[in-house]
Amino acid sequence: MDKTKIDQMLINMIQPRVKEIETRFAQGAQLDHDDVNTLLLKSQYNHINHLDQKLDEVTADVASLKDDFKTLGGEFKDLKGEVKDLKGEVNHRFNLLEERIEASDKNTDNRITALEKTNDIRMTAIEKSIAASDKHLDVRITAFEKSNDARLTSLETNLALKVSEAINKNMRWSIALIALLVAALKLTEILVK
Repeated sequence: MDKTKIDQMLINMIQPRVKEIETRFAQGAQLDHDDVNTLLLKSQYNHINHLDQKLDEVTADVASLKDDFKTLGGEFKDLKGEVKDLKGEVNHRFNLLEERIEASDKNTDNRITALEKTNDIRMTAIEKSIAASDKHLDVRITAFEKSNDARLTSLETNLALKVSEAINKNMRWSIALIALLVAALKLTEILVK
């Protein structure tokens, strides 16, 4: 199995992940470092495949020229130089690709660092806001508890006063009834004698 087919198999293996990343990106989701690396890996494999195909084409051309090599030695040297140039171009493109990947990694790292700082600042502001809200809520709860304690104390005092008044009133009626009953009994006793 040649290298191009192996690279194509690798591309096919990461293709579902690439589609998932593209779908999330199309929906407006942010890409993380792994997502970017996966996309760059796919791009790199595609580029390598393309260069491998070009190299395979050159290699096939060189193989087909073997018979002509004996008679065309001088031309072969030129072709050899072209192959070296092509290899140099391939190496140059690989180097450019590596530089682009490194630059992209640095850019991604810088953006992630900036996002983390922004999120830290926002989280700190939210935490401060929550702490201030908690303090305000504690103050309101304390005031509410004091107000309720005062109302309960007032209700207890009023209830005790009304119970006391009711007991006094009942006692007066009871004493009056007892006095009336005693007077009625005395009057009955006097009348009966």
